[in-house]
Amino acid sequence: MLSAAAFLIYVADRTGLWLKEQKQFNLWSFTFLSLGSLAFGILTLKKGEKDFGFLNRDQTDEWKGWMQRQ
Repeated sequence: MLSAAAFLIYVADRTGLWLKEQKQFNLWSFTFLSLGSLAFGILTLKKGEKDFGFLNRDQTDEWKGWMQRQ
């Protein structure tokens, strides 16, 4: 997987398959899109049934199980 990712990066960056473009940055459009994405994320936020806060016991036990499978 790592080799495939490195190959794709090489092809995209070091070969002439794709033309180079000048980057354009507009502060107002970036700010508008960022705030719009933030608002959409906050508006679609759902609270879990048994949400006991950040990193509750159920979640850490699930992560522990995932790490032990490796």
